[in-house]
Amino acid sequence: MDTARIIRIATILLMLVSVVFYILLMVNFTDPASPKLQSIVGSFISISQWAAIIAALAAIVFSVLNLFKDAAKAKNAIIGIVVLIAVIGVSYAISSGADYTEYKEDFNVTEGLSRMVSTGLTAFFIFFLGAAASIVVTEVSKVFK
Repeated sequence: MDTARIIRIATILLMLVSVVFYILLMVNFTDPASPKLQSIVGSFISISQWAAIIAALAAIVFSVLNLFKDAAKAKNAIIGIVVLIAVIGVSYAISSGADYTEYKEDFNVTEGLSRMVSTGLTAFFIFFLGAAASIVVTEVSKVFK
């Protein structure tokens, strides 16, 4: 059985499970505080979490499998992964998380959490500036051709 057929069958099964839970949810939506409804919603959330985990694992596994099929693509993918790790590493190194005291009481923020948020924002800004710079360079190079 080929990979595309397995993915198609898994997708159809996940859709059927989703439809069944949606119908159960709509049929029992008479009293929002009923334990039966809360049980159905809890089950739906649990299945959604497992579906997201399965989808993420499938994406990673199939990406890695396709990576080994072509050496040129593998080289470009590895360069991209190294750049991603380097940008996140630099972002982590320059972030401090020292402003957590401003939010500690209201939002229960720790210094580590504040540093992770600062790392994410810094990485976003670096990638944004890189994307904007590449667009500008591409457009300017088109003008001079």
